[in-house]
Amino acid sequence: EPIAFSVKSGETILKMFKALEYKRNLKSPMVELESIRDTYSILLVLIQSASERYVPSERQQKITPALEYISQHYHENITNDCLAEISGISTVYFRKLFSSVMGTSPIVYARRLRIEKAKEMLKSDYGNITDIAYSLGYLSIYDFSRTFKKYTGVPPSKY
Repeated sequence: EPIAFSVKSGETILKMFKALEYKRNLKSPMVELESIRDTYSILLVLIQSASERYVPSERQQKITPALEYISQHYHENITNDCLAEISGISTVYFRKLFSSVMGTSPIVYARRLRIEKAKEMLKSDYGNITDIAYSLGYLSIYDFSRTFKKYTGVPPSKY
């Protein structure tokens, strides 16, 4: 059964995986032991990041189910009604509460999360821009490129 970890910066974990992959390709005599050690190091970082959780305020606790849903379903079409239902509050109150706690609307928050994931994917060897756009739930590469440029100031091909 998969376990989810909330990671503030995926770049650290990504660097660790790249280093692990690089060492595996070297085929040194100790590669198997080093791979085990590096895998445990990655797990340790993930577990430590999970233990650093803070206790949210009552207002933050009300939107926590929506934040978790967004982080797991950012590649899908998310609506305020859906997030409000998940949080167990009315849509109007949810939008006001989310905006006051997070400083932005729920939909903009989800879009920004998509763009952050896109940045990570573009930095990695995930695939071409079309693959990234579709994996993030965009219906066309043009929509993805337009949104990416709107939030970052540069098109994905230049990023």
